[in-house]
Amino acid sequence: MAMYSIKQVRGEGRNNIKGLLSGIEDVAYQSITGNYPDYWENDIISLSLIRGMITLINQKKIRVPGNVLQSHWSPYILSNDIEKRIGDIAFLIKTTFHDGHTTEGVAVLETALKDKAKNTFSSIKKDQTRKLNNTFPHSQVLLCDYDHITGMAFPTVPESIIGNYPHSWNSWVPFTQAAVIQSGLCYELGIKTTGLYKACLPFSYQLSYRYLYGVDLDFSKNALDIARGIKTTKGCIKYLICVSVAHGGSEPQKHFDFNREIYSKLE
Repeated sequence: MAMYSIKQVRGEGRNNIKGLLSGIEDVAYQSITGNYPDYWENDIISLSLIRGMITLINQKKIRVPGNVLQSHWSPYILSNDIEKRIGDIAFLIKTTFHDGHTTEGVAVLETALKDKAKNTFSSIKKDQTRKLNNTFPHSQVLLCDYDHITGMAFPTVPESIIGNYPHSWNSWVPFTQAAVIQSGLCYELGIKTTGLYKACLPFSYQLSYRYLYGVDLDFSKNALDIARGIKTTKGCIKYLICVSVAHGGSEPQKHFDFNREIYSKLE
């Protein structure tokens, strides 16, 4: 059975949505396998992924079917060592659609690294996952693996990624190094093994085809205030990434409100 990295399913060049998908896969591969095993720590992997994505996409125009999108990324980090943390990465996303409608929502990720030489994610804690889901119902657990991640829910929808089925697609098995699972589903399954992969999507797909379209975000005032660092009683998020997305050729709106006393610019 043939196996192909999702990054090999690419369009022509990097200025379209398929090229973006491929580029994110490159970033994930380099960030995850490049830091294993010597620097196998959540903060190191998260920071490497963030910097790689910003280099890849910030202020670039990406062609999508019948449209174009442009995004502006500004990363921030907790400037104080706040012990109580509710998540690792928050994408605060302001979306301007082609018809002028605007939204602002947040995508929160908890990073989990596969244990060395095992098939487990011991850093996943059931109480933390439940708390994450209760606070951010659309939050995800980002599973990072130095081995190939296969057996995802993703193969059921290959056409939405590549435009048409590859030759002999019945024997085509995509793989990635970074996949996401809904925090509520992670909690419901109640396991900490690679058995989670059956309910995962590639992170590259989630970002390119969901988050950048304002989908799978949390929009409640409570969720936004916690992500912005305005409400801190339930905890803070280590990395805050302000992402302004504009569809249809308009300019991204770059102003964001958040607690600048606890977040400083990530250089």
